[in-house]
Amino acid sequence: MTGSERNRQIFQFAQEYLESNLPAGLSKADLEKYYEPRQFKDMGDVYEQFIMSAQNAGMKPNVVKFNNEHPDDKKLIQEVLFSLYGGKSYDLTKISALSPNSLYETFASKLGISGKIWQGWCRSVVEVAEYLRQFPDAQDFKNFIANYDSDSKKRTELPEKIAKNIYGMGFALVCDALKEMGFVSFSKPDVHIKRIFTSLGISDDDDGHVFNALDRLAADNDVSPYKADKIFWLICSGYFYKDPTVKGKHPRADEFLEKARKTGM
Repeated sequence: MTGSERNRQIFQFAQEYLESNLPAGLSKADLEKYYEPRQFKDMGDVYEQFIMSAQNAGMKPNVVKFNNEHPDDKKLIQEVLFSLYGGKSYDLTKISALSPNSLYETFASKLGISGKIWQGWCRSVVEVAEYLRQFPDAQDFKNFIANYDSDSKKRTELPEKIAKNIYGMGFALVCDALKEMGFVSFSKPDVHIKRIFTSLGISDDDDGHVFNALDRLAADNDVSPYKADKIFWLICSGYFYKDPTVKGKHPRADEFLEKARKTGM
């Protein structure tokens, strides 16, 4: 069996497994909305996604809570941030001029938060603004990404290039930001994808290697890396976040891997 044939076998098995093990009340058709990312409109959207992704690892999302799963917390954080420069939207010039320490102290005072996770995120908030100031508008940012999205080698170089400029954002978190902005050629080599790929011998656990392996798997199946990412992520996390009627999480990674091995994968 060639590598491409195995990629098609694994993807088909994963897709069929997910569709056959959905939580009660969900159908195959309900999955389609997970395969279509939101599209950003302006640099404010780009900035917001970057700082959301900056806290999107481990337990950080449940500490900072600057995400769409915690809309009330997100709004409070926005209000505190905007109050520092008297605005109602993201002003990258003014945010980049803030001191991460003073920003942290302000959040601590107004929201009663504390800890290294918040301190690190505040630094990310400032450094993302510093980095994005180089782009005059959203189209300029899109053009920048397009220059690296033209082939797989350049695409793999981009996340690391961006990550070097932003505290707390490594390869995987930059990928998370880009894919959730609508750049569907990007996937996030997170712990879930790594577990599947290393367990099935598709790749080792290096971020770049997993990223490239998923890129190849997606190409062999004529789907976007974004869609392939979501299928494996939904299997492993069991988190159907776009369906509020589904309560809790229903991870099935162990069962998936067990059945995949039994088929000889």
